[in-house]
Amino acid sequence: MKNKWTQNWGLKIGSFVFAILLWMIVTNIDDPVTSQYYDNVQVRLTHTDILEESQKVYEVLDDTDIIDRVTVWAPRSVLEDITFNNIVATADINDLSSLDTISIDLDINNVSDTSISNITTSSDIVKLKIENRKSKTVMIKSIASGELPEGYMTGDISPDQNAVRITGPESLVDSVVSATADIDISQFTDVAQLTGDVNTDVSVRLLDAEGSEVHSERITKNIEAVGVRIPILQLKEVPVVYAPTGEPMNGYQATGVEEISRGSLLVAGRRSVINSFETIIIPEEELDITGRTEDLIKNLDLADYLPDGIRLANNESSTATITIYIEPEVTRSVTIQENRVRIVNMPEGFKGSFTGMEEGVTVTLVGLRSHLDQIRTAEITGEIDIAVLMADRGMDSMEVGFYTSEVELNLGNNVSVLEPIEVLLNITLLEG
Repeated sequence: MKNKWTQNWGLKIGSFVFAILLWMIVTNIDDPVTSQYYDNVQVRLTHTDILEESQKVYEVLDDTDIIDRVTVWAPRSVLEDITFNNIVATADINDLSSLDTISIDLDINNVSDTSISNITTSSDIVKLKIENRKSKTVMIKSIASGELPEGYMTGDISPDQNAVRITGPESLVDSVVSATADIDISQFTDVAQLTGDVNTDVSVRLLDAEGSEVHSERITKNIEAVGVRIPILQLKEVPVVYAPTGEPMNGYQATGVEEISRGSLLVAGRRSVINSFETIIIPEEELDITGRTEDLIKNLDLADYLPDGIRLANNESSTATITIYIEPEVTRSVTIQENRVRIVNMPEGFKGSFTGMEEGVTVTLVGLRSHLDQIRTAEITGEIDIAVLMADRGMDSMEVGFYTSEVELNLGNNVSVLEPIEVLLNITLLEG
């Protein structure tokens, strides 16, 4: 006999389908209560003008103005008509507690309250931070970053407004200590553009004491950007020119050796000015060695000698030390022979001879040791210059006679004689 479970398959399947249809009919007729949830519901704050009128500002803490989940319990037929937009959550400032919290009220618009069995939420309060509203003025400083093409730099950058007025929560406003208008000058790469001022608009940034930007939509600024003028300056390396003046004390000389710690300076200026600037000249009075017995060491700030319109290049040091060396004079005795002296510039028709050096004359040379060491006695020569003799005596023409004259030795400018050589000069007419 066949198993009874395998008999009447058609009847069994028909019975199963009928049962399902019957269950669906019963369910729709009964309309049971069920639940539906809605995520991330925004809470709207009302009557915030109360705080504004009291010069207060608020901040919602921890995103408590967003309800993670709202669950609505209602008959299935009611839930079918409820969408996310029907969920209304509000928090009234009038209900602000001493802890700066507000209870959240929930409502479902376009649906009768009696149709809703229950509403549950993942959170039921909005947490606020309430502060005084504060305003203050902050000075704006223009800051350049990047680099211009080689040979150029910027001058003093200046915004068309030097201050910004900010308003917001007291704690945020107090955290702002400065404002900047930052310019990236590396964007100016066209040399033809670098002939004068560059003008551009730059956003104003607020900074705290650490130099970090204070960026908050809760702070308002009376200006968002400023116009900035950027002077473009051309660079040039110019030499330093100087010369000592005066004479050291008697018995001392400047050695002629001078040192300067820097012989040139990198400066900047507008092209029209810097093209005609060739040297930095140190005034003579800065290097006066009059009456000195020791080296002159002068520390100078070369920037003090720059003309109007010329300034130091960026990060260029302008200090320089100039040293003028001074040493005591020493003496040395040498003998000059008669045959080393000659007469020069004798007028036509005259001749001359001199006496007083037949045995040679010993003279004392005076100068710096380094200069005297260069003197070779055998190479010393002397001259009796008739033109000088006539000029000293005011003579327009030569006359026969005896004259006392000095011998000029070719010792150079750095060596002199303690007592000059004097000879007796005899001027006669040429015979015939």
